Amino acid sequence: MKFLEAKILWLMQNGNPIAGAGFGGTGLDSTTKTATTASSKLFDESTSRTFLLLTNNSTADVWLSLSTASAVVNAGVPLMANGGYIQLDKQGIWKGEIHAIAGSSDATIAVAEGVST
Repeated sequence: MKFLEAKILWLMQNGNPIAGAGFGGTGLDSTTKTATTASSKLFDESTSRTFLLLTNNSTADVWLSLSTASAVVNAGVPLMANGGYIQLDKQGIWKGEIHAIAGSSDATIAVAEGVST
């Protein structure tokens, strides 16, 4: 079982620690996003974002741009194939746009996002 799947399973079984653990969040949303071989925006700016976990569940490497700029292969924040991940929380949460690009083929990115209301 991949890291994110195990973490989400634990959250479902044990409750959401994000809401009461100093993250300021009131909920955890889990979904998937697709990074393609052309840069695309994965997330809009969100001032209510309190937690973000992105895991690359594909065989293609992915690069992130934490800005309004397009993502570029071999530049920015890497999410390596087969489980590479980044976790952003209260110590370093990015609330701006996030763009992604996959290196060799489309890639599925598992997402867990906490937001405050």
